[in-house]
Amino acid sequence: MATIRVKLRVSTVPGKAGSIYYQVIHRRQHVQLTSSIKLYSHEWDTQNARVRINGEKVSFLLAAQRAINADLAVLHDIISRKEAVGVPYDVADIAFAFRALIPAEEDFFLYMEKRIGRLEEENAHGTALNYRRAYRSFAAFLGKQYLPFPACTEILISEYEQWLRQRKIKRNSSSFYMRVLRAVYNSAVSDGLVPAGNPFRKVYTGIDTTRKRAVGKQIIKQLKKTGSDRNPGFGLCPRSLFSQSLFAGNGVRGYGLFAKIRYPAWSCDLHPEKNRNTAKYQGGTLSTGDHRPLPGKDNPYTVCFAHYYEYQ
Repeated sequence: MATIRVKLRVSTVPGKAGSIYYQVIHRRQHVQLTSSIKLYSHEWDTQNARVRINGEKVSFLLAAQRAINADLAVLHDIISRKEAVGVPYDVADIAFAFRALIPAEEDFFLYMEKRIGRLEEENAHGTALNYRRAYRSFAAFLGKQYLPFPACTEILISEYEQWLRQRKIKRNSSSFYMRVLRAVYNSAVSDGLVPAGNPFRKVYTGIDTTRKRAVGKQIIKQLKKTGSDRNPGFGLCPRSLFSQSLFAGNGVRGYGLFAKIRYPAWSCDLHPEKNRNTAKYQGGTLSTGDHRPLPGKDNPYTVCFAHYYEYQ
């Protein structure tokens, strides 16, 4: 079987970064495949054939190492497929397959974009929005929007999970991203773009039980009695918010902005973790602080799109 070595070609121009290249050896023949990764000699560990992760350019160096890992994964995948076929091949065949890699067929992100487009065509806008969130997070981790499917390995996914933890992302939020990416990967397996596998095997994809965040009866009674005289800045917001939540039967979620509630006339989709909200009312847009009547004849309650605060 062919072997692959990663090396740095130092630039002959003083002060200029060198280029990473891959030396593929098979049947006493070898070929060099130059990558687009540029590094200085002090950023490359020649003995271990790895990027030195230190200094002020940690993010850049991590992205460079991930790019190298992705290229190596593609090369190993090409070699494995040729070995499985059983037809003799040489280094030129490996080089041709590597250079002729078609992103439209092999790219994880492009395939994910197509999935999002199909979901929007099917009016599954909520699912499409979730896919876009996972897309942006994964692209931010990689520092790019190109990932060949063979490069989507257990090591890469584990590094992504660790990256999320370092950014204080909650365990359930991390699991949410993993489940979305796993669904995309499994869909690609079904379409024959990648062999069956489970690179998400070592990461958490469950759902943790969170602590109870519902307020008690006494707090609700206090809020019901609260008028605008005590909170002129909020108007009827506290009372309207909780009354609407109780009578609509949807409840209140979290301590940021109130929960996702839908009616034929209006809907709102609020996300406490992102501190961002979007809302629609009969084709229009609601801004924070807007009051709108609830659906139903002679309904005395209104809904206010405003920040919820907790009484001490």
